[in-house]
Formats: sequence, C-alpha cells, structure tokens
Amino acid sequence: MLEQGRAVEEEFRQSMIHRAEQGYILPGQMDLLYGTEETVAKLSVLRRVLLCEIPMPKDRNLFAPEKEISIGARSLAPYNNSFERLVHDLKQYKKEKYRVLILSGSRTRAKRLVDDLRDNGIESFTLKIRRECRSRARL
Repeated sequence: MLEQGRAVEEEFRQSMIHRAEQGYILPGQMDLLYGTEETVAKLSVLRRVLLCEIPMPKDRNLFAPEKEISIGARSLAPYNNSFERLVHDLKQYKKEKYRVLILSGSRTRAKRLVDDLRDNGIESFTLKIRRECRSRARL
C-alpha cells in the first residue's frame, strides 16, 4: 500500500513540475499534496473508520484496527412483492444475532415500515438524522 501511495505521490509531483514549467501554476502551489509518510502519520493519530470491500491482510494494513466489523448489504427490491418474506428473513437474522439497518428515502415510508414490522412482531424503530449531520456527511 505504501508503494502505491508513493507512486501516486511521484506522479502528482511530476505533473505539478510540468505545470510549473509551463506557467500554469505558481511554484508555491506545487506543495499542495502531503507526502505518503506524512499522510499516514497524520491519519494514525485520528479516530477513524476504514471501509474495505475486500479484507486487507494484516501485514499490508497501515492502520491496525481496534475492531473489525463485517457489513453485508442487499437491496430490498426482491421483497417488493413479498412483505412476508422480508419479515421471515428479518426474524431469521435476529435469531442468528445479526443487527439489521434499513435505510429509507422518506420519513413517511420509514414510519410505515416500522409500524408494519412491529405489527408482525419485529422490534423496530426510526432514527432522526439532524440536518447538520447530513450536511457534514456530504463534505
């Protein structure tokens, strides 16, 4: 992973040198990118969440995680015509001690889904996301 970071860093540095030679940027603008080691050092002291599609071998992971959590995702589209099947699968997940998070595009739809799930014996609730959290998440 460090090798990839260094390769990107060198490619960027060469690109910036070329732009400076052509007069497209000022010399001070060449220092726009932190180096690989500096970036890793700065990130190592922060609290962070790493999302990996493929688990990284421990010897190649620059940031040793305190805890690893596996997250699976699936679309609700297959359940569109079979709410009973959704209820069955959610009960099975609960039995296997899974935690399930369902995202909804609207509060109204979320409320209706929670009510329907409760009517079918599935403990469920909605979370309100504050607007300032949403705007920060888009940064």
